[in-house]
Amino acid sequence: MAAANPTLPPDGLLNRPVAFDPAVPLPYEVRETPSRGSIDTESIRDWARAHGFQVPPRGRLPREVREAWEEAHPG
Repeated sequence: MAAANPTLPPDGLLNRPVAFDPAVPLPYEVRETPSRGSIDTESIRDWARAHGFQVPPRGRLPREVREAWEEAHPG
């Protein structure tokens, strides 16, 4: 009797559908971010500085700045 090849999976293993159910639910809800179109981040930075937020000159805007700006500029 020949030994099984250890580099190959057992027969039929890859023919079954794969499913994954996490043992623990995610600690957060995944939601889509509504698109507001093109937004001038420099304008947001200027607004944020005028309203007492500290923002970096480049890079991603902090979430609290973006949320405050969106609340002040609905639609």
